[in-house]
Amino acid sequence: MSAPAAAFRRLADVCGYLADLLYPPRCLVCGEDLEAGIAGPLCDEHRRAVVPVEEPFCDRCGKKMFARTTGDLLCDACRRAGPHFDRAFSATLYNDAMRPFVHRYKYDMRHYLHAPLARWMVEFMHRHIDVESLDGIVPVPLHWRRFQYRGFNQATALARPIAREFSLPVITRVLRRWRHTVPQVDLEPDERLKSIRGAFRVRRAERIEGKRLLLVDDVYTTGATMNECARVLKAAGAASVIAFTLTRPI
Repeated sequence: MSAPAAAFRRLADVCGYLADLLYPPRCLVCGEDLEAGIAGPLCDEHRRAVVPVEEPFCDRCGKKMFARTTGDLLCDACRRAGPHFDRAFSATLYNDAMRPFVHRYKYDMRHYLHAPLARWMVEFMHRHIDVESLDGIVPVPLHWRRFQYRGFNQATALARPIAREFSLPVITRVLRRWRHTVPQVDLEPDERLKSIRGAFRVRRAERIEGKRLLLVDDVYTTGATMNECARVLKAAGAASVIAFTLTRPI
C-alpha cells in the first residue's frame, strides 16, 4: 500500500470511530439508534435478517439449493460446465440486510466494518470448510487504479481476520489484477465473462506452487471473477482452489 493510500485509510478509520463516539450508533440498514448494550452495527431486527448459507448447497459452486438427493448435488450451471475452482462457499445470502452493510463497508469509508463482516465468514468456516486442508489465503486483488480511489482492498481486509483465526498465511502480491475492468455488477453475465478474461496474472508462482488455497472476496455474483482467478492460480501450479465469499444472491 502506498503511503498516501495508507494515510487516507487511517484517517477514514479514525473518522469512523470518532463519529461512533460523538453520535449515537445507528443501524447501518434502517438508521435507528442502537439500544444500549448492542455491539452493532446492526439492530436486533436486521441482525436476525442476515441469513447464513446452510446446507443443502451446490457441491461445486456453493449456490443455495432447496433439496438434497443422494449422490452429488449440483446446480444446473455446474452440470453444464464445471468451474475452475474445486469448491465455492459463501457465508451469507445477499439480502436486504446484507446489501447496505456491504455497500457502506466498500464505498462509504467504513473500513473498520471488516471485523463484524469477517465474523460471519469465520463462523461459516468452522461449520463447513476443512481448514486443515488449506495452506494459505489469497485475496482477490484490485486494480491499482481502483485501489488508489477506494483506499483499501476489501478482500484483503476480510482475509486477515480469517487468517488470524485459523493461523493461515495471507499470500499477497502473487495474484495481480493486470487489466482494469468496469465493475462486474454493471454487466450482464455473458459480458462479465468476456470482461474478466485475461484480467489476472500470477507472478512469483513459486509461492503458490503445490499449495491448497482459499481464494477470498466479498460478493459472489455470477462467479466470473472467482473462476478466472482460480484458472490462473491453477495454471501457475496451485494444487487446489476453494473460492470463499462473504455473501452471494440466492
